[in-house]
Amino acid sequence: MLQAKLTGLRATRSSGNAPCKPAAKTVAHGAVTCLRHAQRLGFRVSASGASAAGDAESLGRGIDSLASHATTQSYVIGKDGKSVSVPLGAVQQLPVALQSIIFISIFAALAVCTYLNVTVVGPALAAAAPAVHAALLAARVPLCCALFFVVGVAHFTSHEGIASMYPKPGTWGLWYLPGSASFHTNWTGVAEVAGAVGLALGAAGLPAALLSAYPQLLAASSAALFLLTIAVSPANVYMFTHNAPGPVGAVVPWPLHLLRFFMQVALLTAFWDLGRGVLLGHVPLLP
Repeated sequence: MLQAKLTGLRATRSSGNAPCKPAAKTVAHGAVTCLRHAQRLGFRVSASGASAAGDAESLGRGIDSLASHATTQSYVIGKDGKSVSVPLGAVQQLPVALQSIIFISIFAALAVCTYLNVTVVGPALAAAAPAVHAALLAARVPLCCALFFVVGVAHFTSHEGIASMYPKPGTWGLWYLPGSASFHTNWTGVAEVAGAVGLALGAAGLPAALLSAYPQLLAASSAALFLLTIAVSPANVYMFTHNAPGPVGAVVPWPLHLLRFFMQVALLTAFWDLGRGVLLGHVPLLP
């Protein structure tokens, strides 16, 4: 008798996009295939105490059911292969069509809030509290430079953690961007550091020779960071919808997701204000 014992199988839902362990359904299909071959050869198959003439099809259905009811998923967050297990995100357990609507709605909300911040909130604050508005304008470039430089460097010092934030193909039913998570982590890291340096040089007016040759450096860097902030937003949404842990190695609480949303609105507002000439085509990108 050939007895098939399937033990220690940790169910990881395939839609959970777990990068470090095979999906349970993949394992299940492989196991069922082996059992079918054994049956064709005349062996009697049983599974972990099941009946001596256990049915491979029933076993497959049982494992598929286990996979569909999985509650955890794993992500690699360390260079040594360190992984963490986190619960499935509330959104990722919804029907794919509804996930798509939620994803699109988040981006629509980001656009609307940024527009209102530029056209309503900013002017109202300038009129009601000019000193506060002026202080925010003075602080935006140093803060944005520091933020993007530090985060850009983290793309390489905490590469696996940042890469775990990248949506897997098929996420939300509409994410099919080519390129690996590592590739997108690398190029966005370089872009963030370059944008921060360009923003700093453009605001400081140094070196003079560079600015005399390229006077729109501040506006061009701001426009690039505006577009980059939009480009990396799906990773932030993925952390919210799929509980991707990122470099922190733990599920981010929803209040922090909300805080980050409004921080993105503030960043987009600042970069739009500084780079709108380039973005709208009023200022040439090249001298």
